[in-house]
Amino acid sequence: MLQREQVTGHDHAQRLEELSNELNQLQELQQQLEQRWQQELSLVKKCRQLEDELAPDTKILAFPEDQLNRLQTELTEVKQNLIAIQGIAAMVPAHVDESVVASVISG
Repeated sequence: MLQREQVTGHDHAQRLEELSNELNQLQELQQQLEQRWQQELSLVKKCRQLEDELAPDTKILAFPEDQLNRLQTELTEVKQNLIAIQGIAAMVPAHVDESVVASVISG
């Protein structure tokens, strides 16, 4: 709309530049958030995979002790990486708890 008014003689160059800069900043933020979401999703999937492998009904029969220790260490590292990326607010929660349910219900 500002561009159309500019054709008719109104000067909106400064406002158009401000809006363009704001749009660029928001697009950059969107890319950062999408990248973070992908990282969190990948780590949550890896966590779940390792937790499934280490489930009580499978770990006793399936793995020698050294491999079991390696999987537990890997799971700990993945969880630490996930916590570091998520910070205070998780985009992809690893487990559904009361805070996740409350946030969904509250909208």
